[in-house]
Amino acid sequence: MSQQDKLKWNRKHGSGEFASGDADEFLEANRELLGGGRALDIAAGTGSNTLYLAEQGYEVDAVDISSVAMQRLMNKADKTKLSVRCIVADLDSFFLPYNYYDLVVVFYFFSPELMPSISRTVVLGGLLIYATYNEQHLKVRPHFNNDFLVQPGELQGAFPHFYSLHVDDRAGPVGNISRFVDAKRFRVRFLQNQSATSPDPRQCPAHV
Repeated sequence: MSQQDKLKWNRKHGSGEFASGDADEFLEANRELLGGGRALDIAAGTGSNTLYLAEQGYEVDAVDISSVAMQRLMNKADKTKLSVRCIVADLDSFFLPYNYYDLVVVFYFFSPELMPSISRTVVLGGLLIYATYNEQHLKVRPHFNNDFLVQPGELQGAFPHFYSLHVDDRAGPVGNISRFVDAKRFRVRFLQNQSATSPDPRQCPAHV
């Protein structure tokens, strides 16, 4: 992501275009799987899913490129005394700690370059809940950027070290959402040279 992307999303969140609402219905539908621990919400926005996970007993790290969104989320978390930490970061280059999170959730954000890091950051037996738009979304928004759309099976295929608990590749009003709940069954090899060159987000000065 570029500085232009950051300005764009700050403007959108500052205008109230993405006002906070309820948590995603797919996340709520899988509530019985949520057992607490450490959670990561990638591209969290103003944090409806983040706050929901914190209410379920998770210690949640929320990451987004928009400092405006993260500040709004932090204000809400402070008022409710929920366990939330907000991190402003460019997700295209964001380093995820190895074998760290019991749960990772990603809603409507797709970056193939980030998939290996997501695989490595989930602990053995941990969960990954992912939902994003597929190519059918062009029926809803014809000018949507194809780079951010997945093909059938592509999303889940990016995580071979996981097994499926719930898969729906044609959710949404016109089958335009691909989503799944997976659990990790194998360890993923950690590349030592990556750890030497990438900052640990727990030490990142960009927290708000």
